[in-house]
Amino acid sequence: MTLRTIFRKLRKVNYRQYRQFFGCVTFANMLVASFLAVLFSSFIQSTLPEGGDSRKQIYLIFGVAVVVCFIFVLYAAGLFFRYKSKEVGAFLALGTEKRKIRKALVGEVAYIAGSAALVGIIIGNLLALIIGKVFERVAITTTENAFSLSLTGFFYPIIFSIIVFVCLFVMAFLFMKRSNIIDIINEQRRSEPIKKEVSGKYLLSGILLFVLGIFLAVLLPKIYVTLFRQYLSGLFNLFYLLCVIGMYRILVYSIVVHKRGRNPQKYYKNLISYGMLKFQGISMVRNMGLIALLLIGALYAAFYLPSNIVVGNNVLENNPVDASYRFPGSAEKITEEEVLALAKKYDVQVQNYRELEFIELLSSGINRDDVDEDGKIIEIYEKEAFYRQFVSVENLNAIMGTNISVERGTYKMIRSEDMVESVLFAFDDLDYAKNTETGVEKNLTFAGTQIFNELVVDNGWDTFSRIIINDEDYAMLRACSKSSKQDRYKSQLNHI
Repeated sequence: MTLRTIFRKLRKVNYRQYRQFFGCVTFANMLVASFLAVLFSSFIQSTLPEGGDSRKQIYLIFGVAVVVCFIFVLYAAGLFFRYKSKEVGAFLALGTEKRKIRKALVGEVAYIAGSAALVGIIIGNLLALIIGKVFERVAITTTENAFSLSLTGFFYPIIFSIIVFVCLFVMAFLFMKRSNIIDIINEQRRSEPIKKEVSGKYLLSGILLFVLGIFLAVLLPKIYVTLFRQYLSGLFNLFYLLCVIGMYRILVYSIVVHKRGRNPQKYYKNLISYGMLKFQGISMVRNMGLIALLLIGALYAAFYLPSNIVVGNNVLENNPVDASYRFPGSAEKITEEEVLALAKKYDVQVQNYRELEFIELLSSGINRDDVDEDGKIIEIYEKEAFYRQFVSVENLNAIMGTNISVERGTYKMIRSEDMVESVLFAFDDLDYAKNTETGVEKNLTFAGTQIFNELVVDNGWDTFSRIIINDEDYAMLRACSKSSKQDRYKSQLNHI
């Protein structure tokens, strides 16, 4: 009977420990595989704009998830090896060569990790397919791509599994490198007490380090780029280590220090429990740190969507119009009579119905997507940057009941109350517009902004921005060529 056969029998007897290790590795691979399968599908890649905030946020969440999953697997492997120490110590005490035990243990780990990775990747892709089909039904996109799994979604999870394999093999070799049989046998019962003296200053230093890490890693780069229009080095992310050290000190203090306080009866009642906490302090801090990291990653991912919903609801609350929609002027439109008939059918009263015509023109802009070697934002003027929508000031005043004036050769940008300029966006980026059908061009000068929450589309910037121009400029740029009719956009604003 070989060692592998004995390990196989032990696996059946001690199935709980094996099931825990197998489940942890499977869950980590499943999460990574499902995330990557959804992220790199053609449906999601075509839906999320290249370089957009949504894609950056998803990559950030994915990075946090991968780090958490990796630490989770290593932690589960540590528990597994600690449990196996008793069995390995018994084999060593019986005279079994360490080389044979190492070979059998590595084979055992490879079997568990390999089968867990295979199961995790398969389940993850099936889960991704279900999630993708749900997205396909509920998402509103400009593409007609059906959700399908990509080869990239299979390739990267395999890389993650290989990295996990390598780390598990290294842990197995380091585990077998120890020579003291008694230490190996007692590994499962080994205590990890905290021997250092901990005072209130220890807690205060932990809090200060945590706050300082947040300031230097999160707030300072944002303040600096706003003031100097230059990004700080990515090395500033290393200041997150201060947060880790600060959290460690806070956790150590919470485990070690238990004062009698105003309720001595409660203190003496739990005195033995407090002593046991300190006796197993290091392992307790490690467990609590891992739980804190998992919670941070889970909460960040969980609150990403609700935070976007809150922002969207805030936009809706500040919008004086209850229903609005836009469509190309060449498309078959929904008439006012149809809207009123639909409202009457569902017993809804339409208080005000308005229509506005916009023309879509190619216009200039400033590209701020690149930085130089020092991290300073490069501003590149592009004469033909974005298609924007333009409206006549006379038509706008007549429909919206306003009294706005715009001089010839100038423009005003439509914005919402909460739109502010940033390092990436400015109100006065535009200075040129062109009708691509007729070739008519016009240089324009920025003359301010005008707040119309109901007319802002999406974030209101770049290709989503809307511009008010003088009536004569509008008539000149709107003129259609003989061979082709200029495409126009109509927005209908229905106050219900």
